[in-house]
Amino acid sequence: MPDDDRLPRSLSARWWRALKAFQAGEPPEAIEHHVAKATAETLRRTHGVPELPALSVQMYLAVASGYPSHDDDGSSSQPLPIHTPTRLARQAVDVLSVMMKDRLALTSPETAALLLARRVVAEVAYAFGLDRMAPVLMGDGFDPVELRHRFDGIVQSNPLGELAKRLLAHPDGSGLRAPGQRRPKFATADLMDVNIEDML
Repeated sequence: MPDDDRLPRSLSARWWRALKAFQAGEPPEAIEHHVAKATAETLRRTHGVPELPALSVQMYLAVASGYPSHDDDGSSSQPLPIHTPTRLARQAVDVLSVMMKDRLALTSPETAALLLARRVVAEVAYAFGLDRMAPVLMGDGFDPVELRHRFDGIVQSNPLGELAKRLLAHPDGSGLRAPGQRRPKFATADLMDVNIEDML
């Protein structure tokens, strides 16, 4: 359940579409694209994370200098913002600064920024959709462990990774779009015996 215990009725239309894709047993690739679209729509609606570039620099410098981005007692020196995506981003800075210290110390600021953006996109997907969908899906008979495994696979998928790159280019969410879903290409000979109604 999400931290604020909101019922699934708080899902936006895009998140409802992702939920329906799960319930209908759509292929994983289709569900990943529904989640990417819903996450992009959420970031647009909430105005993204305008502080993302500054937070990624802060995280990289904290690791490179060896000085933590929080106080010695583990608490952040600044109060967490009310704006949910920004709050998730600041929490991600603290987590990644500790968990990925050795890895970040060997990377460029650009790579550190992408790691942070991927974490933020994943956290937004969980907070605004996946965690809210979970009780409904478990009520439908989905195994909680398997569901968590599937959710983890979704947030690490290519569509959400591409969305993270796009978020770096549009940190305030304006103009942010999910990557398009690749459609299979058919040769003309393959289409000769296809029923058009089946393709609609």
